[in-house]
Amino acid sequence: VVYNNKIWVIGGDQVGGVNPMNDVWCSSDGVNWSQAGVLPSNRTFMGTVVLNNKIWVIGGYDGVNSLNDVYSSTDGATWSQATTQAAFSPRNRHTTLAYNNLMWVIEGSDSNSISNSEVWYSADGAHWYQPPTPTPFWPRYNHCSVVYNNQMWIIEGQQDSGTWLGDIWHSQ
Repeated sequence: VVYNNKIWVIGGDQVGGVNPMNDVWCSSDGVNWSQAGVLPSNRTFMGTVVLNNKIWVIGGYDGVNSLNDVYSSTDGATWSQATTQAAFSPRNRHTTLAYNNLMWVIEGSDSNSISNSEVWYSADGAHWYQPPTPTPFWPRYNHCSVVYNNQMWIIEGQQDSGTWLGDIWHSQ
């Protein structure tokens, strides 16, 4: 994510999902990096987003299980837990967006790579809600999402069968 005029690299993995990390790094130029801190737990395939002057880390995979906890930080060193269990099921390989003063969690998969056809939103990381209309698109993970032209966009992704999708969806 980009936050406070720096690029941030948070958690991740060294070996294909089996060695999740918890380190937090930042750089103001993309060349020189310094470690800002560590996450409270190791994780990869999580969502990260910036909202209300905080970096948010949402869900992910700890090497054994998918997660649905939510943390935030203003400096990358001190992390506050918004919830141990969000209303959505544990997931990884989802995407997250900041849009209309809310953070959004879009789709993803559980620990067995079974995808979720869900969209959730929150203003504070503790209380999560689903839009009243079900998602019109297929369940997916490993997809991309962006905010562009005052809309949220969901791009491609992978289905449970391993098939890669080539679709694009958008919504206000």
